[in-house]
Amino acid sequence: VTGGLLSSSCCILQLALNALSLGCAGFAVLDPVRWPARAATLCFVVWRSVVEWQTSGLLWPLTPHGLLVLSLASVLAFSPELLRLTNRRRRRRRQAAVATDGIASSGNGCSAAVGLEKTTSAAILLDVRGVKCEACA
Repeated sequence: VTGGLLSSSCCILQLALNALSLGCAGFAVLDPVRWPARAATLCFVVWRSVVEWQTSGLLWPLTPHGLLVLSLASVLAFSPELLRLTNRRRRRRRQAAVATDGIASSGNGCSAAVGLEKTTSAAILLDVRGVKCEACA
């Protein structure tokens, strides 16, 4: 689990800081450690599986404790990629919504329902490049 947390520290810890409105802590400097930490986590899981197989004949990742540790370590280790996919999906939805709203509002500006005031809204999408941390993007 520690290897998984280390390989995702720019994500999980930064999301917690963002939830507390504390801003970016600069965990992206740990990006070079991400793949070695994932490799170390994988080596630990394989080692633990071999030791458990030799001592009790059980396949450790299939035990309740092993499954919990393996699941938690995997989610932590690959949380930057999961967050990147989530961010991209949200970005596409927002862009589609802006494109749809732009087409839908390109009429004479009249309301479809009687008695409703005409409202004006604007959506601004910013594409900030160079941000390494997906939690800050």
